[in-house]
Amino acid sequence: RYGPELEIHFGTANFGSIYLLSGLGCICLSLICTGGLSVGASGCIFGMLGAALATKIVKSPDLRRALRSSEVRQTAGYIAAMYLLCFLMGRVDHWGHLGGLLLGLLYGWLFEYWRKHQRVGLALLAGCLLVTAGSVAAARWMVFNPHYHVHQAIRALEAEPPRAAEAEQSFAKAR
Repeated sequence: RYGPELEIHFGTANFGSIYLLSGLGCICLSLICTGGLSVGASGCIFGMLGAALATKIVKSPDLRRALRSSEVRQTAGYIAAMYLLCFLMGRVDHWGHLGGLLLGLLYGWLFEYWRKHQRVGLALLAGCLLVTAGSVAAARWMVFNPHYHVHQAIRALEAEPPRAAEAEQSFAKAR
């Protein structure tokens, strides 16, 4: 629904950047909060929805009154409906969707603000890249943290049928 409009608005390179960075945010927040990886492009899609919302907020003439805009409310309602729909479905990574949405909002706001105020753009880009690098570093730390391997071992033992060999390997990595 929003993809073609956003690609025309941001350009193919920026659209691709937002898409990929939203996917990175999806993976990072999912790994930090659940200890496991998720599969699929839904986090990237939520990132594009976040970029659409950020674009409509920044485009409004007065940021304090942005929520009065019907376009902003419609996009926010669409995001809320999609997020609620995901709660009704089983085995969906909600943290991944939230991570994609947050980084999509961040980069959508950055690229839209950069279009209007190019002098400030490099400082904002550096700040956004620091936030992204921090989330990657936090997610990477989780993988090397002993608690992550204990969590993986417990998940292997709770699986049907229990995977004892995999659990023992995870416990060994934790030690």
